[in-house]
Amino acid sequence: MGHFVLKTKTQMYHKPQNRSLLNLAVAIPFLLMLIAGALLPSDGNHGILNPKSVAFLLTGASLNFYLITKRSYPVASLKLIAFACATAVFLIGWCLVSLGVGKTATETMVDQLKIFIITASVVVFTICIIKENILSYQTFVKTLIYANFTYSLAKITVLVLHMTQLVDIFTFMDKTGLRLMTMDLGTGAIRLQTSLDILSPFLLFFALQNDLLDLQLSKRFRTLYYSVTALSVLLSFSRVLIFISAFSLFLYWISASYSRFVKSTAIFMTGVLLFVGVVGVQDIAKMVEKRLFSKENTLSDDTRTYQIDALLNEYEKHPLLGTGMGGYTLEDIRDGKNLHSYEVQWVAFLMQFGIIGLILLLSALCIIAKQFLTYPPMRIKIAFLALFGSWVMAGFTNPYLISLTSGMIYALFLMTGIYLNNQKIDCIDNYHLL
Repeated sequence: MGHFVLKTKTQMYHKPQNRSLLNLAVAIPFLLMLIAGALLPSDGNHGILNPKSVAFLLTGASLNFYLITKRSYPVASLKLIAFACATAVFLIGWCLVSLGVGKTATETMVDQLKIFIITASVVVFTICIIKENILSYQTFVKTLIYANFTYSLAKITVLVLHMTQLVDIFTFMDKTGLRLMTMDLGTGAIRLQTSLDILSPFLLFFALQNDLLDLQLSKRFRTLYYSVTALSVLLSFSRVLIFISAFSLFLYWISASYSRFVKSTAIFMTGVLLFVGVVGVQDIAKMVEKRLFSKENTLSDDTRTYQIDALLNEYEKHPLLGTGMGGYTLEDIRDGKNLHSYEVQWVAFLMQFGIIGLILLLSALCIIAKQFLTYPPMRIKIAFLALFGSWVMAGFTNPYLISLTSGMIYALFLMTGIYLNNQKIDCIDNYHLL
């Protein structure tokens, strides 16, 4: 008979020492899943042979094999089992609601069920892999940052090639099947966005906290990353990405020491002046007007208002339990392939799961928020909590709340909260204390 090993809190974030083949068999698929989730946009083809699907399935299979073989479970295994069971009950329950109400196509119900399972599973995978010391917390965060940098750089390159007429984005989109949103900015430039752009404004804050999180990103890389990320966000479709990026910078400033606050402000102002000098005031004014106050933006807002009205009309017919998993309203279908998908995703969830289901979903998010509300109170914890709040609020303007990529965001905030709570107080700069 073997024995079971429980990990203590002090063991959870040590750098992995055991580089056995078994560890690598788990680490490699997991890293590939992170890279694919941050590099490959949704393409409308979510079959089992999709690179993201393959990496996800390999991660799940290898992790289960590891746990069975090693019989070594993290101290929080009972909590993970309880979470998995609660998630299963929730999903099965609202599948039954969907079948009972009878307004949802089976294909749509299965599709949204699959996305929920993927989102929750990514969080569980990350907790197990980090707490089993297969990979460190820092490796997890840095992998996402490096992958996001590669994506942003590739996006900018494609835009430059399009503007120089070397590549046609629309032909590229048709041949690859990628889901892109594009719009002319009125100065020869265009904006482009995929499902992965939501990562950039959040990972920006994590990169800014390089020292606190012990990421050991080089100063040269960080400077390059900030520049590429800022340009990528400015050339994206959604205004919310700009607002969250600005919010990330604001949160960094208010959580930093006085000296770092002054230094970062000086660098930021210098960057703004250089940008204005190179591009020109008139062109910037045209881009801002087109980007934030154009007729297209007004039409986008009107579209969301119409969605909300249609979803609430359907919700009023089933206020307690909703229409069930994969529910949609025939008054307004936004995605011909994923009928359950709406930009105002929280309102869609209210329609699909009713007030009871929505409360349960919010309760799950409170598990993450709780990590930043522990003693002692710190400005840096409040900053991370506020940034997580902006992620949640983004669900009122874009369908970002469930996906493989979304699962990585939830895991990122959860593990960061646990990481901060496990650090000794004297290891964190005093200026982070309230």
